[in-house]
Amino acid sequence: MSSFYAEIIDEPWLRFGNGVTEKFTFRGLGEGGPFDIHQLDRKEKLNVLFIYPEGKKDISDYMLDKLVSGYRNFNGFKRLFRQDLQKIDEIEIPIKSISQGAMIANEYKTKLKDFLQNQRNEIDIAIIMHPGKRHFTNESPYFSTKILLAAHGIVTQSIDIEKFENLIGNDSLAYYLANVSLAIYAKTGGKPWALDIGSGGSDLILGVGGTRIDAQNYLAFTTLFERNGTFDYWASDISRGKEDYVKSLKSQISKVIDDYIKEH
Repeated sequence: MSSFYAEIIDEPWLRFGNGVTEKFTFRGLGEGGPFDIHQLDRKEKLNVLFIYPEGKKDISDYMLDKLVSGYRNFNGFKRLFRQDLQKIDEIEIPIKSISQGAMIANEYKTKLKDFLQNQRNEIDIAIIMHPGKRHFTNESPYFSTKILLAAHGIVTQSIDIEKFENLIGNDSLAYYLANVSLAIYAKTGGKPWALDIGSGGSDLILGVGGTRIDAQNYLAFTTLFERNGTFDYWASDISRGKEDYVKSLKSQISKVIDDYIKEH
């Protein structure tokens, strides 16, 4: 019989804005705001692009309203992060049949391509509302749009619209909205909290990875965290084939480290 050693470690103390320390994330955010609240280059508002299926504008509007104003025990994005969310634009995707997964993915891709060719507004994040994953095998509307937006330097947040609709009216929606809000803040470069630790140890934590988007393309990405756990840098590329994927990762690692040295 094999054996192994396990240890339960204490929850770490976290540091939030205005010197607040707390073990519980959303309590800390409520009391002190995010860790980077006084960062000079921090934006007062985030511009959001909403992408949703035809006939679901009311659902996208409802989601934005609850993200901003709150829902039950979720206090809303602005009260947590001291930052506004603003819908800067929206794209409605025509869907003829929910059973035709590849066709739906292509509709998302086509409409977004047309939009990006003509858009002039600065977009901080795109919220992609799409049918559930069970409708798709290879191509999905989320990955087909994520590729295009990544090429334009726009981060994305996926929303399974069927799952979201099923949560409306339930207490669970508050937790869902809280997690989506946290993801939005972090993906747009925000630092919600940091580990409350002393000096010493490693300066940087570097992570690399990727995901296969379809039969030919890979999304390669590199992340950089400082020793207190705060997110510092994200780089991503769309790679064609495994060899190109490995080359992209090597190039990203070098660039991330070089950029960090220049900035610090």
